[in-house]
Formats: sequence, C-alpha cells, structure tokens
Amino acid sequence: IRDQGDGLVGSEMCIRDRDRTVRIGNPTNAGMTYAVREDRSPVFVVRQALLDRFPRSIEELGDVRLTKVNRYQIREFAYARGGRRFEAVRDEATGDWSSGGEALPEEAVYRFLVKTLEAPVRTWSAAPAPSSEPDAELRWTLADGSRGRASFWPDRVATVEGIEGLRASLKLSPPEIPTF
Repeated sequence: IRDQGDGLVGSEMCIRDRDRTVRIGNPTNAGMTYAVREDRSPVFVVRQALLDRFPRSIEELGDVRLTKVNRYQIREFAYARGGRRFEAVRDEATGDWSSGGEALPEEAVYRFLVKTLEAPVRTWSAAPAPSSEPDAELRWTLADGSRGRASFWPDRVATVEGIEGLRASLKLSPPEIPTF
C-alpha cells in the first residue's frame, strides 16, 4: 500500500493460493474502480462493496484500540481522574461487580472498561510519555494476577504500561469517573 500523505493512491494485494498480484486503482469520478492482474492483460472492474472493507490510509492498518486487554478477565480496577478515584472488584465466585460494598451493574462496568481500555486511537507515535502528571489513569488486575496501567493526558495523549516508547493520540478524551 502506498500513501503519499493524502491517503492511499493505490494498493497491491497478493493472492497467495495462486501467487497472483492484483493492482487496484483509485475510484474514478464515475464510481468505477479498475484493477489489473499481472498474469492477465485486460483491465477489469472491482466491486466497490469489496473495496469498502480495505483500509484507506496507512494508520488504518494498525490497531485502532488503546489496548487488547480482555475486559472479562479483569478482576479489579481503579480509575482516577481530576482528583477523584473509583475502585471496583469482581467476586470470583459469582462474577458480580461491586464498589465499596455496593453492587454495580455488570453491563455498565463493561461499557466503562471498553471506553477506557479500547479507546479509539487516531495514531501511534514513537515518543516517550509526557513529563507532566497524567490527567487520568486506569490500573487493573487480571484473573491471572498480572497488572496493567493506561495513563491519559488532557490533550488526548495516552500511554500503556508495557508498550514503552509509544504514545497514542486518541480520538476521544478519557471518560469521567463512572457513576453507576
């Protein structure tokens, strides 16, 4: 895939079962997309519905989620933002969530975890974490006892513990402290 700064200018796809290469062009003003195969000389039309599933930029090829942490494997978490803190724990026997002894709705807990753990990423860049204190932070413990942390800064920058030297530029700001 070639990107000249303003999106894809074409793409190349290799069909491995027959080792053929197909070159796909940009859509025309008439909405047609043409392609050529190296093993066949005529140009042919490609159905747009098939191409709609292909990435339109180099960034779209990367993972667009902040983490790949499985929310269902989280045993406990703590989220701090703006001087406030929220903690929740999942009962291993029943799977029920609670905070400070109060039951929490399971669906709402998982929605919050998705908003935070799978925050949509605009781009990843090779850069260290900002030197200032993060505006928000999510810490979690998984069922196997492993721990993790995601930190968020006001300018929609985020880092994930274990992914050193990379920072994410998020599409959205991190969520507020949950009120279940």
